[in-house]
Amino acid sequence: MPGFPLLRSIVIILVAGVCTAGLTGCSPAVEAPDRARPSSSQPEKSPASSSVPAPAPTGEGHTDVRSVAFGRLRGRQVAVTAGAEGRVRIWWLPTLEPAADPLPGNRAAVVELDGRSAVFAADRLGGRLWDLDTRRELLHVPAPVSAFAFGRLRGSPVLFTGDRRGRVKIWDLTSGTLAGSLNTGTDLRITALASAQAGSRPILVVAIGNHGDDSGHAQFWDLATRRRTGAALLTGGEAESFDQLQITPLDGRPILAAGSMYGLKRWDLESRYGLGPSIENRQEDGRLFAFPSFTMAFDGRRPVLVTGQFSGAPLQLRDPINGSVLAELAVQHQGAVTALAAGTLDGDQMLLSGGDDGAVRLWNLRTRKQIGGPTPSGPS
Repeated sequence: MPGFPLLRSIVIILVAGVCTAGLTGCSPAVEAPDRARPSSSQPEKSPASSSVPAPAPTGEGHTDVRSVAFGRLRGRQVAVTAGAEGRVRIWWLPTLEPAADPLPGNRAAVVELDGRSAVFAADRLGGRLWDLDTRRELLHVPAPVSAFAFGRLRGSPVLFTGDRRGRVKIWDLTSGTLAGSLNTGTDLRITALASAQAGSRPILVVAIGNHGDDSGHAQFWDLATRRRTGAALLTGGEAESFDQLQITPLDGRPILAAGSMYGLKRWDLESRYGLGPSIENRQEDGRLFAFPSFTMAFDGRRPVLVTGQFSGAPLQLRDPINGSVLAELAVQHQGAVTALAAGTLDGDQMLLSGGDDGAVRLWNLRTRKQIGGPTPSGPS
């Protein structure tokens, strides 16, 4: 399938809680009073500042990588990564050398706007969208964000944000205004978001739930009507929620992948039919663990589902339908692989990986080899 269309990591993602494109093992942001409500007479303009806050000294690298993404800086490809130390760092590709001063934030995603990369960086206080070339602030979300994702609505780029009280907001990235909100009917935490076209309809998938209770599920929203559509998806287990979502085209149809403690499930987004058995991350002692990260990719021959592991275990390239392991990458992270993103570089299919050891690595999926050295780790 040489024409397999890769989505950038931002579609993913789904970015969950503090999650990975990863989006697991993250500390959720503390909810603050909502200060962004649309006026009945005119749309609310996001408050913006003209300069980037000076980052505090935190060493040269991350302490624990929370998200990775591909982007462009002044026409050159870069990796955009966020870590638990509260900094979003930019690295030249393929060398993984520092390319620019860091931005504040512990989770990040990239979107292309007017041919340039913009980075949404979030932390416990909210989030900001930055033009990566000019460092100009394009949007300010002034309340804590538990999950976010990019999409399109009526032809315009939008940002979806969720909070810990079951609220989803829609931000117009062209005007920098709050364009609307969705009432999920719960006061539970939004754990992950993902958006794509399903046929002719723009769909938003909203994962909801609190860890430790039986509330975990995912809702489908038709963004054209702002109404829920179809039945909710359940995790299949008690006391868990979906903490990762990603939608990627496969054979021309959007495929939803959702991860929880009980495995990695896939559905056809248009028909809502399940695809293959749940992929379990079962340990030698029989216990189940969530995959710390996953992403859809293309290895130069076929589409693959890449799953991250714990304790330095290899990255696994799987058949996206039946879940069987097709190949492995001898990962050199010293702990869990907490973030993954697929992209291209000079015509080759690439993979970025980030770990809780603080390092970011670049892989050629065609040759299945690591390129260049890892980024330096930050202070412990």
